[in-house]
Amino acid sequence: MNLEAGDKLSVPISEGEEVIYSVLFIFEDETTGFQYVALVDESKVEDNADINVEAMRFEMDEHDEITFYQLETDEEWEMFEEVFNKYVEEQDEE
Repeated sequence: MNLEAGDKLSVPISEGEEVIYSVLFIFEDETTGFQYVALVDESKVEDNADINVEAMRFEMDEHDEITFYQLETDEEWEMFEEVFNKYVEEQDEE
């Protein structure tokens, strides 16, 4: 399974509770090799509510199981913000 923009993911947030996210975009940091994803809560999109973009690092194992990690360092956040801002600029141009 390849994770792609537009895919829907069910992400556990607490015991027995899940959120359906839509993949906005994915990118790989060339210096670390880590993969990152921007996710949007599908229920917020459907309700036309304020949309928050969730930033996560992820790994996919040989069985296509995805493990998500919170961004941990200021460097990761700065890098993600830079990529996100570029994404928004490109979307505005379309």
